[in-house]
Amino acid sequence: MSGSPPVSPASTDFPPTTIPESSEKARGRLSEIAEPVEPSANATKEGSWPAVTDPRRLLPYRALSDALGFRERYSLIFFIVFGGAIVGLVLARSRSLKPNSYGYQLIPGEAFWANREPWKVFMAIHIILSFIGILLVPWQYIPAMIQENYMRFHRINGYIVLALLLPATLFGTIVSRKAFGGDIADQSGFYSLGILTSLYALEGMRTVHDIPQHRRWMLRFGALLGAVVTERLIILCAKQIISDVGSYYALWRCDELLYVVGQSQLGAYPLCLSAQETGRNLGHVQVAVHASTREAPINNASARRVNSGMAIWTALIIHMIGAEIYIRATEKANQYRGGWILGRPEMLPEGNLKTPNH
Repeated sequence: MSGSPPVSPASTDFPPTTIPESSEKARGRLSEIAEPVEPSANATKEGSWPAVTDPRRLLPYRALSDALGFRERYSLIFFIVFGGAIVGLVLARSRSLKPNSYGYQLIPGEAFWANREPWKVFMAIHIILSFIGILLVPWQYIPAMIQENYMRFHRINGYIVLALLLPATLFGTIVSRKAFGGDIADQSGFYSLGILTSLYALEGMRTVHDIPQHRRWMLRFGALLGAVVTERLIILCAKQIISDVGSYYALWRCDELLYVVGQSQLGAYPLCLSAQETGRNLGHVQVAVHASTREAPINNASARRVNSGMAIWTALIIHMIGAEIYIRATEKANQYRGGWILGRPEMLPEGNLKTPNH
């Protein structure tokens, strides 16, 4: 009723049942969002840092986590594993920015396509755009850089990242047609990674004014960017396993083999040598090469090819699941971060409270 005094839940003048339940719930949620977060007794159980009264107990990990603005104990680990590692990979492969260095950066057989048109152009575009974009990505996920004073930087940097990584993903997906022998498992894995990464980025752009949803989609986007690092780690382990088994083989086109081993060693593959002598198209003839890390470089490359499809699919699943776990474990970050509201106050009126969708 207009002009009526506000009803206090603790008031003894009216029974609690006279207070509309929906209004009371909305008022309670609004107060939780608007008020600064204080450390609670069960903060440790919820995954947040416990209060530290002695500065000497502030360990280096927590000091770095606090400096970056992470509230949860495990957020910095997730940040490094699912996002930060990709920066290390990009820096380690920085020599690929020089196209003539492809042969030194790629495994045997991959440079065959990287030095041919149009794949050479597609690879160069993918590498250059990815290198610049990936170096800018981490700034989008540091809470200390998403506060009100840095929102313009966050917005501009975000658009630059998407302008670089979306076409980089497109050209990388095109190049994957010939990656690691072009096996259908590799193609489907890299195509799925490229499509999902692009969809997550576009959905993040679409929900840019819905902060909680925007955060969720961009966390998924960032997590998938690191899948290529996990893929390589899986391959490093799997190569050793299949070498111990000793019964795995990878298919190679004869023109790829000729590029890698040279004419002098092509005789080790009689089918390819016969096709060359009879004038057949070497690109239409394939031979099986033993996969092992304990033999020649061509065999080591076969071990890489055998595992590539499995590795990219496993990495994709790991990062998708990891992103969802992190999003649900840090859902409170959708309401507040560092004592200030993550959404605009006008979006949170009493009785029409905008809450995150779980």
